[in-house]
Amino acid sequence: MSARQRETNRPHSATSGETPNNRSTALAAASPAVDGPPGTDGAGDRTKDDASRSAVGPTAAGGPADASLLVVAGQFHIQSRKPILLLTALALLLSSLSFPPVGAWWLGYVCLAPWLVCVCTALPSRRVYAASYLLGVAFYAANVSWLYAVTPPGYVALCLWFALSFVFPAWAVRHMFRRYSAPVALTFPLAWIAFEYLRGLTLAGFPWLYLGHTQYRNVTLIQVSDLVGVHGVSFFVAMVNGWLTDLLIQPILISSRGRSLRATRLALGTALTALIAAFMLTYGVIRLSENESATRPGPSIAVIQQDFPATVSRESVDQADPFMMLRGYVALARRAAARSPDLIVMPETAWVAELNREFLDASTDDLEAIRQRRYPKWTIQDLERQRKVLRETSDAIHALAAETGATVVIGAHATEWREKEIPPRVERFNSAYVFPPNATRYSGRYDKMHLVLFGEFVPFRYSGLHSVYEWLNSLTPWGAEGIEYSLGFGEQARRFQAAAPSQGGRTYRFSTPICYEDVVTGVIRRFVGGGAEKQIDFLLNLSNDGWFHHSSELEQHLAACVFRAVEYRVPVARSVNTGISAFVDSSGQIHHRVRATRDDAASFDRMRQALEELLHIVEPAARRADESPGGAELDRDAWQAAWTNINERFADEIRQATQSRWDEFMKGASSDDSPSAERRPTGENATATQAAPTTAAAQAPTQPARRDESEFDYLRIRLREKLEKVAMAPAEARSEAWSELVEQILADRRTLARWTRKPETAPGLRIATIRSDSRHTFYAQMGDVFAWGCVAACGLMLTNWLVVRLRRPSRRQRRKREGKSKVEMKSRNEEASKRRNVDTKGKGTGDSR
Repeated sequence: MSARQRETNRPHSATSGETPNNRSTALAAASPAVDGPPGTDGAGDRTKDDASRSAVGPTAAGGPADASLLVVAGQFHIQSRKPILLLTALALLLSSLSFPPVGAWWLGYVCLAPWLVCVCTALPSRRVYAASYLLGVAFYAANVSWLYAVTPPGYVALCLWFALSFVFPAWAVRHMFRRYSAPVALTFPLAWIAFEYLRGLTLAGFPWLYLGHTQYRNVTLIQVSDLVGVHGVSFFVAMVNGWLTDLLIQPILISSRGRSLRATRLALGTALTALIAAFMLTYGVIRLSENESATRPGPSIAVIQQDFPATVSRESVDQADPFMMLRGYVALARRAAARSPDLIVMPETAWVAELNREFLDASTDDLEAIRQRRYPKWTIQDLERQRKVLRETSDAIHALAAETGATVVIGAHATEWREKEIPPRVERFNSAYVFPPNATRYSGRYDKMHLVLFGEFVPFRYSGLHSVYEWLNSLTPWGAEGIEYSLGFGEQARRFQAAAPSQGGRTYRFSTPICYEDVVTGVIRRFVGGGAEKQIDFLLNLSNDGWFHHSSELEQHLAACVFRAVEYRVPVARSVNTGISAFVDSSGQIHHRVRATRDDAASFDRMRQALEELLHIVEPAARRADESPGGAELDRDAWQAAWTNINERFADEIRQATQSRWDEFMKGASSDDSPSAERRPTGENATATQAAPTTAAAQAPTQPARRDESEFDYLRIRLREKLEKVAMAPAEARSEAWSELVEQILADRRTLARWTRKPETAPGLRIATIRSDSRHTFYAQMGDVFAWGCVAACGLMLTNWLVVRLRRPSRRQRRKREGKSKVEMKSRNEEASKRRNVDTKGKGTGDSR
């Protein structure tokens, strides 16, 4: 017997489980099958016999056809629900941990690999797509849970709709892998970026939780964003996930002579991934090395941050009076003025009413039209009194700018009567105002262009589907009360100019994106300009993230903003209510975050102890009032003790905390931060101005705040007002008034504890000198051509699936072909059996001789 014959007849290892006659069958089972349409696992338009014959070819096995191939670790198939669920759950956990607030960026490179293993190997297809959809729902439910507090229906709808961004990439990747054995390292990033980009365009746009956002601390890696945008970073992260998937599911084949065979799919994916990684790192190093020559010192900017949570309920203990809020911002602005900044920036809706001339100077006829359509419960006298207060407030802000010598940028509202529109209407805008120090009134106003669906506007308001608008509006918290809270869309991308005394009076250009406009790249491109020249030097982002209750939304918002700075090479200064206020330079490095220091934490603890003492005074009085039948008389001893505590003990702790901050601020003791390596409704604001004017209007800050006023003073004022309400309440309502005071004390105590636990949410300010960047990027001029290329490539994949589906034989034809194949296989087996019997008889005859 020859050596070749002995090798052929040698028993095979238990690992392979093969016999000499079924090697081709084993190789076919280890090869990618042809995927049918979603919900099926058919072999397309090929028979099983065709698939078996082609499986040993170069495409399927990754090497030349060889009858002596041995499968050491073949490609597996998952046919049970449990592994699919476990791998999908693992992908959910890893992907959630890779995004803020945990921000384990390195998990971004592996988080989707478990899911992709299911996409490529699980059977049947319907389980794959069902698991992908559930993964998408769970991912958004976990990572945008902060949206639930604002709009539960919107939260549910968003999760259900955007979960499809997991299903469609799974469809394309599975088809290309199972039919063509295409590298997942190539097909997955193309499909993922296509639907990631389209997700940012649908439902008024939700460019949130992009895969590239996990890398916002990797400054070197994200420099490529000025070529291809954040989607280029997402592409690379998705490619690494795809490469890891190729590595996990690649069949390992060796020949009977012990020589390993290389897998074409894995080699191609490895080469592409390594090449792109090398390019991104090299490009990042080069761009960072240009910073010194491409940037120059710009204006000194102070960003102001307060902590005024916004809620749908007007009865929330976290609500603050509008004048109280503005007084808190002015107190911080006055402190900032001691360091002579060029600009002072306050957040979105720092003043929750109108400041625009079109409203303050409106004629009597126009004012009556506004009253009828916007404030039907008011009289014209009420509206006139309101305008008087608003004029005084506008004068106070201008006086602040004149006294500090800084340009003041503040968020407020604007109301206009548009008589020439069809139909005539009252438009209300979410606006940013610029008050220069050398003018009598504001010099410019920007109206927000990109509004939040159902948060700031309800569709179909002025269309022929007005009945649909009324129904949708009634589903919102404010529309249920009969309020038309929808805002108007801004029409122009305004650019402003401001002189910088710190730079010898040089003039700089800037724009003021409001709220989550800083994460919408199309809006920023309108500000920067897509022509040959850059139109602005820096961005001032005014935002009010108080709707999201100090959640992960704060850091997610900042992470998305980082990429706008790199894409357009513009530094960004962010002033955000409830945080996170910070600066981002044109290379994407975050610096000068507003956060409480350790000394602040000690002050907060002392303030909390004062509230504990106040609680010990108030709680017994509240219990006694509850136990008094028919109403309670005022407990004068308890009331006086509480009054003393609020106005002396608690006020003294506030003064000490303020003085400590002032001393630290003037000494420059706060060290700079080391560079680090989504919009809610304005309906509450609309509601606030819908109510008739009260005595609070008399508290309008017609003069700038005094230097001894504190950013924490609103806590004391709010408690004092609650205590005064106890004294003025009738006997039958006094128990409720005491209970409200107790609730307020508990809420303020939680607030102080949170400032210690989450120092980036505490009131404060930071001043930094930004560096303007002269570079005008390829991305600014060309836009999302890379993302559209991915959309086109993914479209070709799905078109190919459609062509295959249309060419696929009918079920009757497949059954007929399968029956014919079985007959042919049976005939071949019978012939092979006859030949073996003849050979055996001949061999026996020879041996007997």
